[in-house]
Amino acid sequence: MKKMATLVACLATFQFGFSQVVTDSVSIGAGYTDQVWYSLEDGEVKSEVKTNWDIAFEIAGITSSIRINHVGGTSAWIYPNGDTSAWNTVDTTGLSTWTPLLNSDTNWSIGALNQDKDANNDFDMGWGMYDLSTHAVTGNRLFIVRTASGDFKKFKMLRLQGGIYTALAADLNGANEEEVKVVKGTYINENFAYFSFSDGEKSREPHSSEWQLLFTQYAAVEYGGYPSTGVLQNARVRAVKAYPVDDVDTYEDYSAHTFSTEINTIGFNWKSINFTTFQWDIADSTVYFVEQQDGDIWKMIFTGFGGSSSGKYYFTKELIYETAPVDTSDTTVSVADLQPRDMFLETYPNPVNGDVLNAVVSGFDGETTFRMVDMNGRIVFESTDYITNLAPKTIPVGQLANGIYVLQVQQGSNTNTSRIIIQ
Repeated sequence: MKKMATLVACLATFQFGFSQVVTDSVSIGAGYTDQVWYSLEDGEVKSEVKTNWDIAFEIAGITSSIRINHVGGTSAWIYPNGDTSAWNTVDTTGLSTWTPLLNSDTNWSIGALNQDKDANNDFDMGWGMYDLSTHAVTGNRLFIVRTASGDFKKFKMLRLQGGIYTALAADLNGANEEEVKVVKGTYINENFAYFSFSDGEKSREPHSSEWQLLFTQYAAVEYGGYPSTGVLQNARVRAVKAYPVDDVDTYEDYSAHTFSTEINTIGFNWKSINFTTFQWDIADSTVYFVEQQDGDIWKMIFTGFGGSSSGKYYFTKELIYETAPVDTSDTTVSVADLQPRDMFLETYPNPVNGDVLNAVVSGFDGETTFRMVDMNGRIVFESTDYITNLAPKTIPVGQLANGIYVLQVQQGSNTNTSRIIIQ
């Protein structure tokens, strides 16, 4: 078997001597009617009309994010006059003065309905509270929702338990009450399941491993939720903007920049409207580097934008670095190679001051392997158990020396890691 030094050498990235610049374009339709999921390797993966959903339920994330379709016409407010017990006495007088809830535009895992979360309570999801003993999240907030069709609804989450979201929705006067159920297992490998008050739940996204970029309108938080047309990246994709660059055609020094997981790293600021010509100007001296899920790095340069008349983005892309395949067969591994793959992982407490670390895996039920690796690549703890979605795994760490470790969690081909500090 290969030892760590050999493995690290194998896993080192290497530069393509035959990379090719590809000119491409993506259209989200005249009037920005669509959303397009895009693979840097394969091009357009899927397109959907942006208005065909109201609420999105996170499938894989530990934060149980619930997002609202702002650019499709949906709005949401937290009811200020009571919690879920006020269901039968809702009074929306003064709603025009209430502050609408916005999705985070930097993190998929913070939706509009998560915004009331207590930042000091890891078990508060913003719409409900997680119970460590039952592994259920019970809804405790009441919301008012204006649907994409303009109707007003009262809405409350009842629970998330056993991988099933259950909510209740009704007209403000109580008419047309319906229970909304979304089963996570129906949407395995997708980031979100979607619900429309007009036609129920639906799948809209391709599998999360199939795309890196979403070409879309989104509500820009820095502008109070104003619809902005840009590019968002997948949850496990990193990107960085290089500016100013002397020669965009030859510049490839991605290592000189710090990659970010903020999903609006590319965003919309690569273009601006020229109020003299009323055409779109493209930022010069600007290069974007995008690291996809498997570690490959692409270079992107935007070259044009068609505006609302076509909804067309123009750009070039080039694969500039590729990561060699991973070998994890040895009991000694390279810490640098424990890279996340299609799974969400939450650990607490971290730093660890006691004898126990808790790891909560969100994705699906199944056989799960937990490995704790020290900074020398030695596996100091390993256990394989059948884990239920959102059920915590207790990892004994009392015998480990103080220091930094990496926890790797693996379910089939899906893995994720967390940096652990033991004090």
